[in-house]
Amino acid sequence: MQVEKLRFSQATTTRLPTNKIRKGVAAAIALAVLLLGGIAPLHPAQSETLRLVTGTDYAPYTSPTLPKGGVITETVQAVLHEAGYDTTLHYYPWKRGFQRVVTGSSDVTFPYAKNDERDKFVLFSRPINNITVHVFYNRGNPVSFTRPEDLSGLTYCEPLGYQTEPTLRALIRTGDVFRAEAQTMDNCFQLLAQGHVDFVVTNDLVAGATGRRVLGAHASETIGRIEKPINESREYLIVSRKNPHAEEIIRRFNESYRRLYERGVIQAIWRRHLGDVIAPPS
Repeated sequence: MQVEKLRFSQATTTRLPTNKIRKGVAAAIALAVLLLGGIAPLHPAQSETLRLVTGTDYAPYTSPTLPKGGVITETVQAVLHEAGYDTTLHYYPWKRGFQRVVTGSSDVTFPYAKNDERDKFVLFSRPINNITVHVFYNRGNPVSFTRPEDLSGLTYCEPLGYQTEPTLRALIRTGDVFRAEAQTMDNCFQLLAQGHVDFVVTNDLVAGATGRRVLGAHASETIGRIEKPINESREYLIVSRKNPHAEEIIRRFNESYRRLYERGVIQAIWRRHLGDVIAPPS
């Protein structure tokens, strides 16, 4: 069977002027941009992934043993998802986690208090936690605190990577207070219960969770708390200043936090973890 060859006649071919083609293409592109702009989703079609890192011993805020990693961990991940990011999460000691973010091995860490030394290396988000810090002591060796000088001659325990409270810095510099460092807050409470240090500073929720974990049912019999706070502080999500997307990450996080707070999502997360004990920053 013969196949008839198709012939194209030059007489039937029409060439459009080049300027008309360009105008037509430009109009089509403009229409596509206009239509897509009107229906574009709030989140990017392909989410960016942020590598998160947080500490292991800061219950009820962050801990790998808690549901959703703790109240702050769940809050941060919900806010970043709202901002259009996917996330991975790893747990490291606080000092190592901070260094991972500064060097670029991780993108984001939390929650950290603000101080001048950290401010050299990282950008801070809006506040994600408010804390009131107290002095905790061994009931077998009572401590009084109405002014900083009352702590002179004592030894306190600070976990590696934690911020030294401003009230204690001058006393440490002058040698009036000795700082013993331990790997974790659990270790500090163990040293306190054993009488190897005189006091630990933290907030009520962390002290309660740590005491129960380390000392069990005898925690309240062993550990006392001074009513007068030693400090009130805020904690933040942080990103390295060297990260080329640092300002954008912080901006998107802050905007998304506000949206979720206005919808009551963040408050619901906190109630699920903590009941009505404490409210999230507004």
